[in-house]
Amino acid sequence: MIEWQDLHHSELSVSQLYAFAVFVVEQNCPYQDIDGDDLTGDNRHILGWKNDELVSVCEDSEK
Repeated sequence: MIEWQDLHHSELSVSQLYAFAVFVVEQNCPYQDIDGDDLTGDNRHILGWKNDELVSVCEDSEK
């Protein structure tokens, strides 16, 4: 079962940010932050964890 977290960017821990960055790189995404707004405004980050491994990420931006 996936455990979901809905966090404001200011609530992300260093280990969560690191896991997020590793996840994005592993997905072969050409850009880690395509719009430059990951850590601005009221953006939310939805993280999905399974057995302590990050398996899903989503940014919910105010745009």
